[in-house]
Amino acid sequence: MASRIVFSVLVYIVMALGSLYAPLASAADNIQQYRAAMTKIFLWKYRALPIFRLNPIFPGDVIQLNNETKYLTASECYATPQRGKYRGIQDYREGTSVAISGGLTVKGQALSAKIAEIEASGQLRFYRTASITISPLSIDEVDTAKLASINHVANCGVIVDLLRGRVAKYVIAQSVLHGRSNIALTATTAAGASIGVKGELAKISRVFGISEADIGVAGSEATFLVSATPDAMTLAIVPAHYSFEEVARITHYLQGRRGADLEIAVNEALIADNLGLLQKARLKIDEILGKDNLQNKERWAEILVNGEKPDGKLMSVAELGKMDRENVDFHNVGNYAAAMELERLEVPR
Repeated sequence: MASRIVFSVLVYIVMALGSLYAPLASAADNIQQYRAAMTKIFLWKYRALPIFRLNPIFPGDVIQLNNETKYLTASECYATPQRGKYRGIQDYREGTSVAISGGLTVKGQALSAKIAEIEASGQLRFYRTASITISPLSIDEVDTAKLASINHVANCGVIVDLLRGRVAKYVIAQSVLHGRSNIALTATTAAGASIGVKGELAKISRVFGISEADIGVAGSEATFLVSATPDAMTLAIVPAHYSFEEVARITHYLQGRRGADLEIAVNEALIADNLGLLQKARLKIDEILGKDNLQNKERWAEILVNGEKPDGKLMSVAELGKMDRENVDFHNVGNYAAAMELERLEVPR
């Protein structure tokens, strides 16, 4: 039996803003798959909203949700804003599978191009899906009382209204999650290839910018790590509150079989490596969520944070954590939000 070599590659994904809106449908869809995967991870595991454009963000910054821009900075509205006091928290190492396509970049180059360069020799073939992990990860946070202690200048009064849920399109960051997003790639050898193929190891070393000494070989397996940038960055924020009504509504709607079916459909969409498979998974999502839910696909985050209407019941993550799982289940919320990201017509500009 021909020997097999499995290469597990840990690669930091850089979302190059200049290529986010590539005209090719496959690239645009893959960006949505990545966004959906990150949305699922951060809401499920950390009760946080992922950030794809802004860096850095600090506690007390006010973000406009629909286009991810800063409306106010903490330095404008707080006498002594907290900045960069990070402490380590549990990394996300379980992995969430996602398709590989032209939209993701590593060190400014398309990940698919790097893979194609290695595959051109015919010795190695990469799997078409990868696994996202988050490591290292740290948090910077302030308490709710400090968020309410604003300087009464300029536009800072909006923070008071925001904390009361009266400004739907904004979110104030109570916590900021900082770290790296990584992706594990897998490749196998062509029939008859040996783990001792020096040229292939050298090519991987050159293409991914690592030393051959960093490629660990054990029997039929070899592993290596590649980091696209030397520094971590803002990955997600925890809002000062979520809408209890919306969290409970999603939790109840996705209890039982419907929630299990949606998770399967979302996972199928994340790993779909061609437009046909992705559209098939989306049709399943359409059927499960229905028209009433999908009409809010462009503003799901606004509703989740601030509610459908003013003066709804708002609760911090700490308060929500004290609720029973029948009313608050962020596993369901994460799948719901990921589905909404997969259904969006385009990546927000």
